[in-house]
Amino acid sequence: MYYYILIYQAVNFLSKIIFVIIVIILGSGLISLSFISSDYSKIEEISSQDIEIGLYDLQVLDQTGSLKKITTSSKNINILAEKLSLADTIYSSGDYTKTLTGAITHLKLKSGIYLLHLNELHKKYIISGGGFQIKNSGPGIFLVNSFNPKKVVIFSINTKLQLSLINTETNTPASSLDLYPHTYITIKPKWNRFLLNADLFKISQSFPLTYFNEPLITGENNINPLFLQSFSSNEVEYNFLKDTFHYILLEYQKSSQEIQYLSDAIFSPFPGEIFIKKYYELFLNNEKKQIYNENLILKSLHEIINKKEEVNESINFISETMNDLKKNNTAEYKKMLGIIYFYYKNVLFTTNEDNTHLLNFSHLYLQLNKKKASSISPSILSLKNTFLSYDFKQSNNLYSQLNTFIKKYDEDENKKPNSSLLFFLEQILITDLKDTNAKELILFFNNYVNISETYYDTNNLTILHTGLLINSKILRNFTYIIRNNFFEKERTKEGLLKTVSLQNNTYENYILLEKNIIKLISFYNTNKNILDPEKNNEKTLRNEYIELQKIFDEYFLALSDYKAYTIKYDSRFGGNDPILDNGKTDAEKLSKDKALIFLSNFQGLLLMNTHIELKNYNYCQNPEIEETEDTTGNIFGEYECYKINNLNIGKETFSFLLHPYDGNKINTITFINEKGEWEEKKGSYDLNDMKESLEEKYKAAQSSEKDKYDFKKFFLNNFIIESKKQPQPIIGGSNEPDIGTEDKFTKYFKRNKLLGTNGDFTKIDDYFSIIYNNIRMTQESNSTDYDIYISGVQFGMNINKNGKTIKYSGVLNSDYTYASSHSFSDIDFKLLDLKAKEQNTYLLSGNSVYIVGDVPLESLKETLSSILNNIEAIEHIINTTSNTLGKEEISISYKPENETIEFKTNYGDKHIGITMQKGQIIDFNVNDIKIIDFIFHYSELGNFLTPIK
Repeated sequence: MYYYILIYQAVNFLSKIIFVIIVIILGSGLISLSFISSDYSKIEEISSQDIEIGLYDLQVLDQTGSLKKITTSSKNINILAEKLSLADTIYSSGDYTKTLTGAITHLKLKSGIYLLHLNELHKKYIISGGGFQIKNSGPGIFLVNSFNPKKVVIFSINTKLQLSLINTETNTPASSLDLYPHTYITIKPKWNRFLLNADLFKISQSFPLTYFNEPLITGENNINPLFLQSFSSNEVEYNFLKDTFHYILLEYQKSSQEIQYLSDAIFSPFPGEIFIKKYYELFLNNEKKQIYNENLILKSLHEIINKKEEVNESINFISETMNDLKKNNTAEYKKMLGIIYFYYKNVLFTTNEDNTHLLNFSHLYLQLNKKKASSISPSILSLKNTFLSYDFKQSNNLYSQLNTFIKKYDEDENKKPNSSLLFFLEQILITDLKDTNAKELILFFNNYVNISETYYDTNNLTILHTGLLINSKILRNFTYIIRNNFFEKERTKEGLLKTVSLQNNTYENYILLEKNIIKLISFYNTNKNILDPEKNNEKTLRNEYIELQKIFDEYFLALSDYKAYTIKYDSRFGGNDPILDNGKTDAEKLSKDKALIFLSNFQGLLLMNTHIELKNYNYCQNPEIEETEDTTGNIFGEYECYKINNLNIGKETFSFLLHPYDGNKINTITFINEKGEWEEKKGSYDLNDMKESLEEKYKAAQSSEKDKYDFKKFFLNNFIIESKKQPQPIIGGSNEPDIGTEDKFTKYFKRNKLLGTNGDFTKIDDYFSIIYNNIRMTQESNSTDYDIYISGVQFGMNINKNGKTIKYSGVLNSDYTYASSHSFSDIDFKLLDLKAKEQNTYLLSGNSVYIVGDVPLESLKETLSSILNNIEAIEHIINTTSNTLGKEEISISYKPENETIEFKTNYGDKHIGITMQKGQIIDFNVNDIKIIDFIFHYSELGNFLTPIK
């Protein structure tokens, strides 16, 4: 013990000597504490270039790469960028107003295109325009295109938006939904009034709700051409998207570099640091204290960047030190504050795996500004980070990050699955299914099934029907995933699948996948009785499940008991392959399976709706010949080529012949995009030769040029991009073209695609009498869109009532969408009074009936029949209203999704609304106030109308 005491005394004495030496050295100025600030002079330079809040011209950059501040004299520009806060920006091509209510910033948009780039965690915004209001749930990027006030597009890029649809007549909310990342909706504000308290299903029936299934940035910092084309219809919109996203990409890359620079910096302890901390007040003068503190602040910022947990100690130290600096040296305080803000802004712009340093920097910012933090959902931050990586880093971890998001969503308080979240997950499984990481995909599918089980556990027939339809599409996609991951590409000569060798973890994934597929099929078997076999679309859905069950039965048996599988499916024992043809034997024979595998090698193709036919030699050589038995490749001939129908790429559809025995040649190509542009490509493509040629060019090309020589992008480059370069404005032209001066495309399209032998309108000519002059196609100024209108079309239908057949005839007007949906929209019609002596006399007091939402071609007859079955009730309501209130002009609208008919009229300053469903009045309101709390038969309406007078 004595020796230990001697050693302690010696160390203590030596420390005092060292302390005295340090004090002498410091006092004489032999050690300078300013060396770190000189090493980090770059930080001062960068922070001095930081952009202040205000207006900037996005298209004018100075030599430093900063935006040019706008003065009152320079406003003749195309794109404005206004800094709303330190890290939030609105890019705009149109006017808007900005107001503040407490801590909430209100932006009222007018006509134009607007991109909101919001990064600060605790800023709240409300963005409104004609027919909509948006609240941000947290940071993120989203787009609003209100150039055409009749058709507004809202696109969430990497955040969740709370969207309210506003009744434009009363300026009150009609219904609401959440928009998740890469989901966009196209609303027609005038129709919002028909969606009072509507759920997501009803909203999506009226307004297209779509998931964009590709990253926005591709290749070497290129803006995805499909994104630019999908969200622009004129040159202004195209350039706006290209320029704004190019700038945001540069911001993201620059911020990532700055954060990496600070993260990689090495802060070595300087001589005497431990003694300076211990005897801080004893020997440092104010100047040296300032230098010392500034360098410790930088070290603390470095620690916050690199720590993966909360660093309250470092945050508190910076806050306290900055308070001291503010008291002693205002100029140095402002300099350091600029540096902290610089890194705070850059952290907000970048991605971080667990968002730790994002939360830490936000905590620091709020503490420096003495502000209280509002709560923000961890799942929202996870969602933003996921899609920021997906779009700007081209991350391959989408499913893995989404699994993290779902876990955080489950951990959030009071978070229950809703229709918007389920729609988001469903669309990814339907449109964005990639097997780049099969394990994470299977886990994502498992998460979806768990959530959907809760949501679809209901007696609501509409919800159940939607579940059956969605799940069938998901199951179809997983037939490709299983086929590509668990089996070899080629079958045996007996037509058997060949399993691949499975590792233990892969086998566990398969077991989980099989379990969830069985759950979805069981959901169908439990609820299939709700499907009406008399309706073609529901009969088709039943048949789809029957085929899917056959396919999965084969796959699961092959993976679980290959011996039993061989006995059941080997052609030598009478087995059969449900998706193989009966043509050539051995490995050369064609099959739909092989065609799908071949097409799956190319990027940008959506195969779920593709229909593949196997054709024999006669047809393959001359596709124009009449379709007879000997052209379908059965007993009269072996299969020689594929006929690929309805192959989707983005929003567009094309068909062609594929000749595997002739160098994989493609010919007889037809292509129609959703804007109504029909293209018939001449010649052919020999894919085998092209592959060799493109591979050589790809190797030699610069990084920026590689995309166009990438063979996997053959269809993108030859069918989409080449046919849709940057949109150019159309100059001149009339909205009422003369039939005699129509261009060749219009004439061809109308005569063949609409009125030809297999034309859309020919399919319904048993009750729908449409002629050439009933159809009008126009192209709006500054747009590449073609609009199809039909007007003055006569239709006739027989309705059976109480054993009697009643004939109805009417005149109908409508818009029509050909390529993407083959559906009618904005339908209105009048019914002719066939008993009247005078011509052009109408039933329903001459009032038109409007049909809300889109009506598919094959559903039009059913929709009209549903209305005609209610004519007596409709006439009674009109006559009663007319006799009681003296009003004959009544707005009549029909909603197919719930078979309700709404009547609206005015009596003085009173707005009267009546809703009928299956002969019962389910809603009766005056000035949007419900005055009857019970349901009654339409024949009793007069009793309730009389008191209004």
